[in-house]
Amino acid sequence: MSENSILLLLLFIIILIVVGGFLFLKFGAPLLIEIINGFSDVFESFLQAINVYFVNFVNLLMLCKFVDEGPIIYDQFKEAFLHEQYRLEFQKRGVDNFYANINEVNALMSKIGHGLDLFKSFLFFALIGGIFLDIYIQRKNRQVRREMEANNPTGSWLKKDTYDFTISFYDRFYSVGFYLLPVLDIYNRYGKSFFTMHPEYWPYQIVGQSVYGFFYEDLQTITFGLFLPCAFFFLFYGIGRNRDSFIYFIRYHAIQSIVFGLLFTTTATLVKFILYLQPEHGLMIAADWESELLVAFYFIASPMVLSAFVGLETRIAGIDEAIQYHIGPRPPKRKKKK
Repeated sequence: MSENSILLLLLFIIILIVVGGFLFLKFGAPLLIEIINGFSDVFESFLQAINVYFVNFVNLLMLCKFVDEGPIIYDQFKEAFLHEQYRLEFQKRGVDNFYANINEVNALMSKIGHGLDLFKSFLFFALIGGIFLDIYIQRKNRQVRREMEANNPTGSWLKKDTYDFTISFYDRFYSVGFYLLPVLDIYNRYGKSFFTMHPEYWPYQIVGQSVYGFFYEDLQTITFGLFLPCAFFFLFYGIGRNRDSFIYFIRYHAIQSIVFGLLFTTTATLVKFILYLQPEHGLMIAADWESELLVAFYFIASPMVLSAFVGLETRIAGIDEAIQYHIGPRPPKRKKKK
């Protein structure tokens, strides 16, 4: 979460506290609790109703961005990556050996470029195959949901979850995308320091800048600056607590991304406070601290992102209980078919 998002969220909380205190003093606790519950239900229903359109809107924008700029980003990354490999070969071989064996070096670079092209082709065919597989899985999941709704005539909130749903390619891709917001927030704060301290990784900055530009510039512009400030409410109310539209797996990772974002924001604020108290450390030490923080938080996020990609719940002690408190207890295990 960005600093502006945090400030808006804190302002919203302060307003709620002030209004809540006034109502408590004026009418007492029972009426205040009833008003808060009513407001929460209306707000949650509103976000769940418009969230389907909002999600499809963001997905369409991401698809257009991928189709339009994906090949350009790949070509820029490939060129930068090969330049870096040339530099490393020059540094390893020395001037005389490098130019004396330039044909060998060019052949090595051609192999590396060919490997990158094969990886790009693999991603393309995997995406196409995943789309067709996803169509089948979504049809299967709709049948499971119809059976579940038929067995739940009262509409009980606790009976809207099941592990009988198949986690599709879209579900995994969607869940991984939740972590882009805290990951890009880390990149926004500490990316410059990291690439200053580790310039050998500069080709990856092309990809980071492209993804960052989509969320922090394109989406912000299209939504009149409301995307990032409202992302918390859409993730929490529109997805995390929306059992009618999203399976347990997706809701679990939506809430976990919020927890990870808040954990990072709190730690980043404390580190910034410590650096301000120690001005004698200098810019280089501060940049080194920030680059190490980026690596540490990406290391913490990696099992969460990986679990979302392979279709699992991370179940980190302490965080797992907090997630279940908001999205409901874990559904019964999948029934084995005889």
